[in-house]
Amino acid sequence: MKGQISIDYIIAIVIFIFFVIYFLFEITNIVPKFIGQIEEQEIRSKAYQISEILINDPGYPENWNFFKLDSEYIQRIGLSNIQATKTNYFLNERNYLSLNKINRLMELCDTTLGGIGYEKVTEKIGTNLDFSIIITDKLNNEILLNNCHPKNIDTTIGRPIVSSFVVSIDRIVTFDNGNYGELKLQVWQ
Repeated sequence: MKGQISIDYIIAIVIFIFFVIYFLFEITNIVPKFIGQIEEQEIRSKAYQISEILINDPGYPENWNFFKLDSEYIQRIGLSNIQATKTNYFLNERNYLSLNKINRLMELCDTTLGGIGYEKVTEKIGTNLDFSIIITDKLNNEILLNNCHPKNIDTTIGRPIVSSFVVSIDRIVTFDNGNYGELKLQVWQ
């Protein structure tokens, strides 16, 4: 019986090879799903960070909205109205936006008004992701900002024409005129 292979041994090897191939096939199907979910969560996290910077940071310098549109002194864009919260200690400073800064951001995004354009605004916000910002005054049912987005966007729905994944962050905000509204930030890669 030396040098002979039994049928049981051959069946065991075939079953083992089958399970190894099946296991490798399943891993190659599962791993890309997990990687995609990880990338989605990273974009969600960055989108929330961008919304936090816009809503709860006054920018740098804090009075950036008084500089010329093409000024190199504007380091970071933020919409928080920090001056009002410094003078009124009873005011909740979270999500409290300056209408002046919102109007200035609209001017910065619009190159026809002499602004620096969407690409430079992206640098001033500090992200390499594409985004769209829509700010709405809910009491007056008025859109305050809707022009800060790249060119490859369908403005009727506020979404990119071609993108695999879009994250949408909606934040409730208060304006310095006493009204409240919503900041809708959509981010994609």
